[in-house]
Amino acid sequence: VGFKEMQKMEEIPLTQHAFVFDLTKKTNEDIENGNIIKSIQTQTPTNIPKTHVLVQVKYCGINPVDAKYCVGDKLPSYFEFIGKYFVNTKGIGFDFSGVVVQTHPDEKKYKVGDAIYGTMPPLSGSFREYVCAPSNQINISPQNFNFQQSAALPLVGLTAIQCLKYDYKLQKDQKLLLIGASGGVGHVALQVAKSMGAKVSCICSGKNIDYVEDLGADYC
Repeated sequence: VGFKEMQKMEEIPLTQHAFVFDLTKKTNEDIENGNIIKSIQTQTPTNIPKTHVLVQVKYCGINPVDAKYCVGDKLPSYFEFIGKYFVNTKGIGFDFSGVVVQTHPDEKKYKVGDAIYGTMPPLSGSFREYVCAPSNQINISPQNFNFQQSAALPLVGLTAIQCLKYDYKLQKDQKLLLIGASGGVGHVALQVAKSMGAKVSCICSGKNIDYVEDLGADYC
């Protein structure tokens, strides 16, 4: 994937840039205008536990849930202050792609130089130069994906698979109506459903009909 050489530990900087929520003394207008984040300098993780790997981040994915942490539209109004207090100064972002630059000596699956993609735990933050990522929340990037494509996939892919395979228990030849088939989750859900053998009818805007049909829609 174009990563030049395996990085040695001494090449990893001691500090890094990271983005965190900044909700101190912020008004609702600040939140609406997006004036709620700041860049900080923080330590790069050094002691990598057995269950994690250190990843140099190449791309981050942005999802609606990133904003919902500060908007708090799913919480009662009387929890608004508590929600902002809990989120303030915490890391932003879930999805990311990058290259493994350090592992625990007992790590078996991943090695330095591997191109990976995945998600970070809530409020740990992926909008930073390096992440200490849980090994069970990442995977090797598909060979036909670049870093940008890999970073866009994790949360929408997990949402589609959880909904169709585990919650809905979609079966081969079942009929599925997919609303918003050209959207972030929708276009992935369509491909997942087709791979599971379903007959998929899709709803999308007129300008995206060709795109959705190219992804495998049976009816649109």
